[in-house]
Amino acid sequence: MTSADWTEEQLNADLAPTLEIVRPLGKGSLSNSFLAREAALKRLVAIKVLRREFADEKRSRLRFEREAQAAARISHNHVATVFWVGQLSDNVPYIVQEYVRGRTLAEHLEATGPVPIPEVRRILREVASGLAAAHEKRVIHRDVTPSNIMIEEQTGRALLTDFGLAATVTTGAESPARITKTGEIIGNPMYLSPEQLAGGRATEEADVYSLGMLAYQLLAYEPRSAQVGQGTTTAQLWVAGTRISELRDDIDSDFEELVSRCLSEKPRHRPSAADAAQALSPLPVSVSEAVSPPYGTMDSAFRAILFVDMVGSTPLTKALGDSAALALVRKYRDVVRRVLVDHGGREVDRAGDGFLISFESAYAAVECAIAIQRELFTENVERADGLPLIARMGIGAGEPVLDGEALFGSTVNLTSRICDYAEPGQIIAARVVRELCIGKDVAFKSLGSKRLRGFDDSTDLELVEWRE
Repeated sequence: MTSADWTEEQLNADLAPTLEIVRPLGKGSLSNSFLAREAALKRLVAIKVLRREFADEKRSRLRFEREAQAAARISHNHVATVFWVGQLSDNVPYIVQEYVRGRTLAEHLEATGPVPIPEVRRILREVASGLAAAHEKRVIHRDVTPSNIMIEEQTGRALLTDFGLAATVTTGAESPARITKTGEIIGNPMYLSPEQLAGGRATEEADVYSLGMLAYQLLAYEPRSAQVGQGTTTAQLWVAGTRISELRDDIDSDFEELVSRCLSEKPRHRPSAADAAQALSPLPVSVSEAVSPPYGTMDSAFRAILFVDMVGSTPLTKALGDSAALALVRKYRDVVRRVLVDHGGREVDRAGDGFLISFESAYAAVECAIAIQRELFTENVERADGLPLIARMGIGAGEPVLDGEALFGSTVNLTSRICDYAEPGQIIAARVVRELCIGKDVAFKSLGSKRLRGFDDSTDLELVEWRE
């Protein structure tokens, strides 16, 4: 009897009637995967079970369990969701996770070859967004390759999978069991950073380097071997000697610069995953049209405006010192940027700790604001120093004036004043935003008419109730 037959029998015996096995999905290096139907929720799920020959091998078992623990910490649209984990009656561990109907990016590339530029940017943005969510939870993937990215069949959505080589960023008393040897090179060498190839410690920046290597494959798709020698690979020598603008004639300079930064030899010169995702964000159609006319031409079109302002950065600096406070501020910025990318926002401007973000719909702006507050709340619950990250927000809507990529006018000024009026932790919106969200699942509470600084007429304000 094969390992797959044995595992399927155990699943049917142990998990019915909660789960009904539909068919095998595939066999990996450590586990077998099955498609199953969850009766109570009437949904399809994927089950990964550690292969029997590895069940008693401590290192393989730890790696399998680490994958479940790492992925379960992350809840994001571009990371395959882990629902629960368990053990069969014979003590073999399994993972129940989101079933993604589609194929891996590796299979997609093999079938189609190089990918069109808009799709390249979208895939990279979605992968970077998933990485940013992982890094926010202090999880480093360490194996960002086309084989570990799923492309959903109906939507084309990219999802990070297989956190089997993931590591956690540890501090202080935290010290998870080591499952790799010091100096050991793990993962696909073609996508590994120079510091990983040298046997060094993987960091978030190593994942960003892999993202840069992924860009080259999407643009050129050259399935080549990655022979390792003197801390580098043949694939990296190819990348080092070839600018992406040499691969395709439709590459813009900003995109080329971003990929080049991702592939910087020094980790500190690489952008964060959140910054990379933001840089890859598409411009709204109206913005794209507005930047093409001659200099000085202005455009006016509907936009929802979100101001986000961090509260209490000065006390944080006094309490923590410059370096620690700066690290906390960066954490706040990463949260804001990652969430705004997920909700289709465009960062128009940033001054100090404040963000000006535009959207094509009022509902998207409200949903983004709620998601930011909830992310910050979760971050504060997990913090041990008692110094929370708090933001206040204002939302408006109208027809601001667009000059190049900057927004001006009374809509922007009013939204700024609404943000100033908000208390720490609040989201306050103009009445027009509530009217534009009629029929949506958002709760507002009227605050009545208020006089805002710089405006003669009173403004009707609404409190957005974001706490669950």
